[in-house]
Amino acid sequence: MKVCKKSAFPLTAIMVAVTAFLQVIGESYSAVNSWNRLFENPAQSMVRFLIVFLFWYALLAVTYRWCERPFAVETHVPYKNIFAFSLLVLGICWLPGVVINYPGSFGTDALHQLTGYYGYETFIDDNPLHTLMMIAFVNLGDLFGNRGLGAFLYTVFQALLLAVCFAVVCTEIYTMLQGKGRKLGYAMSLLFFAVVPMWGQFAQWISKDIPYTSMTTLWMVCLMRCIRNGKTVSRTNIICLTVTGILTCLLRLNGPFAVFPTMVVLLLVMPRRAKKYLAVSLLSVLVIYSGAHKVLNASTDRIAENEPLKLLGVVHLNQAQQVMRSYIEHPSGFTPEEYAIIDKVIEADKITETYNPTNLDPIMDIRRVTTPEEIRAFEQLWFKILLRYPASCVQASLNKCFGYYSASTKGYAKLLGHEIEPDARLKLTPMFSEAVRGRYQEFVYKAENLPGLRYLATAGFYTQAAFLCGWSLLRKKKWKELIPFLPIGVNICVCLASPLSRFIRYELPVAAAIPLLIAWVVTVLKAPPQHETL
Repeated sequence: MKVCKKSAFPLTAIMVAVTAFLQVIGESYSAVNSWNRLFENPAQSMVRFLIVFLFWYALLAVTYRWCERPFAVETHVPYKNIFAFSLLVLGICWLPGVVINYPGSFGTDALHQLTGYYGYETFIDDNPLHTLMMIAFVNLGDLFGNRGLGAFLYTVFQALLLAVCFAVVCTEIYTMLQGKGRKLGYAMSLLFFAVVPMWGQFAQWISKDIPYTSMTTLWMVCLMRCIRNGKTVSRTNIICLTVTGILTCLLRLNGPFAVFPTMVVLLLVMPRRAKKYLAVSLLSVLVIYSGAHKVLNASTDRIAENEPLKLLGVVHLNQAQQVMRSYIEHPSGFTPEEYAIIDKVIEADKITETYNPTNLDPIMDIRRVTTPEEIRAFEQLWFKILLRYPASCVQASLNKCFGYYSASTKGYAKLLGHEIEPDARLKLTPMFSEAVRGRYQEFVYKAENLPGLRYLATAGFYTQAAFLCGWSLLRKKKWKELIPFLPIGVNICVCLASPLSRFIRYELPVAAAIPLLIAWVVTVLKAPPQHETL
């Protein structure tokens, strides 16, 4: 196959090589929690590197070649019909899992939110909007004397919200693409959401991540429409952008970090006629979010005396992880004074037994309540250790987040069952027997381990796809069209800094947006020269 000079070599080859190298090094961490596997069997590592490199390189080369031919003349899109059909297909595919797992599978946070609300335990609620959403449905079930029914109604609501979001994405892809690629792109995206087992499981898994993913993805659709329409953007789209932006900010703590910088950049690059509408939208999101955030926090019981437990923030947890690995690998390289500084922040005598290379949460079990002066001394010591043992520190970070840059391990588990068993006082009783639910779970596990599908359950696969999609626009200097990748980049950075190494639920907004981003890149690259900037 002839590949045009523009398509790949040499910069694209370098980007793909970086992606392949991260994949291989992630596989090493997945296997032995170290990069040593790269050097123990270099021939095998090189073969795996070449397989990944050739996969992504060939895919990009074919895509770039196809994108050289502009779209055909635009044709009418039966938007409502496409949306309705997409929603129907998603509902049919997800319905068995939603019903069989009645009243729904609960994530740990969701159960703590419920037990905290009912006073069964003390819980600092960082997601009050999601808690109130769940409570509204659960209380509705209490009116009928069946709390499980209320929880099931919430599960149906959550699944319907996610299905509507994905139906909009599929319809938007059908709208953006034209010509021969339209039906293929639409069919592939619909199959991705309907058939990949991960989405059906998440549809019935009660967690704050699901409504957040739905709102973030809908907000991305509105964002792309604004860029595509330019100065002719409609007021309806601006209103949708505003509403989904507010909900994205309220549903997760990292929402504002994705929404506000993106909307500011959008405001700066859009045509003058659209700026005033976008300015009103940005101001509305800021004001309404700030007010609603205060009201929602006031509606939940936040325990003030527990706040010192949060003194070890994410940055300090990552620093502590590096210090702990350095101490384990070089126990004789620390002076008594340095040991004392560490012991004021975490229990130094428990480092060896507590250290988990893929999870920062155990550090919270040995943390101490600290003063700002002790934290500053620890930060200064961390910097010295970074210079002294750079390999250990780098390995600690690469090991902790390998699941977000390498498609080497499945990023979710047991989404057809509770992460922890619900408190008996919540009265959340399954409708089907454990044997029935077990047979369905076995079927799903077999399906998700079919060749190829396993990689679609890893966070790292979507990071790689998003990175190469962004590069495809960067190489053509499509600056304005790169704006949708800002919130994607923020989400990936949050995942890399998060306590756990491979939880795909943290990266669900990226996974849900990948079909949309691929269609977006193709649409931009296939635009006629006179309309290159959408």
